Amino acid sequence: MDKRFDRIDLEYQIKHRNGEYIWVSARGLASYDNSGKAIRIAGAQTDVTARKMHEQELSYAAFHDDLTGLPNRTLFMDRLQQVVNRCQRLGEKPAAVMFIDLDRFKFINDTMGHAIADLLLKQVAALLLEAVRPGDTVSRIGGDEFTVLLQEVDGKDDAIQVVERVRNTINKFYDLDGRNIEVTASLGVYLFNGTECMADQVLRNADLAMYHSKNEKRGHYELFGTSQHKKMLDDLQIELDLREALNNGELLTYYQPIVDLNTGKIERFEALVRMMDPKHGLILPGQFIEIAESKGLIASLGECILKDVLRQLGRQFQG
Repeated sequence: MDKRFDRIDLEYQIKHRNGEYIWVSARGLASYDNSGKAIRIAGAQTDVTARKMHEQELSYAAFHDDLTGLPNRTLFMDRLQQVVNRCQRLGEKPAAVMFIDLDRFKFINDTMGHAIADLLLKQVAALLLEAVRPGDTVSRIGGDEFTVLLQEVDGKDDAIQVVERVRNTINKFYDLDGRNIEVTASLGVYLFNGTECMADQVLRNADLAMYHSKNEKRGHYELFGTSQHKKMLDDLQIELDLREALNNGELLTYYQPIVDLNTGKIERFEALVRMMDPKHGLILPGQFIEIAESKGLIASLGECILKDVLRQLGRQFQG
């Protein structure tokens, strides 16, 4: 006798008699006769609420920040890429990304401790959620860095209105363990309308605008512009040139005499560094010292100059 067996394997929610909804797994097996009529059905229902809740907790943890409960970088980048794709495909209204960095957060963390710093981050997260529009995404992507995705804006003025509201909301005095601490944030903003292909590019431009804002004046915002992009490329080239100069011994030591005005005699010398670039010639320290400090090269730079001074002094005494 030919038999045909069909299986069912379903998970769904049902309302328990206590009024709560539970998850149920239903599995069954049907047996049919030659005419196709079901002659037997066997199966079972199992309460799988605990497993489903555990799966949901794991999924939530994978895409949300433990401290603030905000979407993390992974979820933010996924939503940002979806908006970028939609702008490209449909040519909808432009969107914008805010990159927010708390000023002097490291100082607060080092002097007041991690617990107070975490309290500040939670308060900032709550304020950001109040300041943005329904449908916008607020994310903590790491440390004291937050991002906001404005899905649709009516041009630059509309975006600036939201940005100013966010800035004014964050920049205030916070009650941290009974102490009133003033906190400000530097913001970078980037508007896009479908010309970009990747979310990484959009976030990088917003980050660059924030970096420029922090360097200019803390507690303010800056919109991304082509001049900032050019400065980023110039700074990157100087960094690469500086690393090469350190490796190849292309740093030069100049000396500034310090004169006693009463006697007119040279009392001592100040050693000054210059960088000789094969393409651009002599580069003054004002163009690379700040980059050396930000990229962790300042100690190597000082050591290189100290060795050069000692080497020249050695030759002087030998002569």
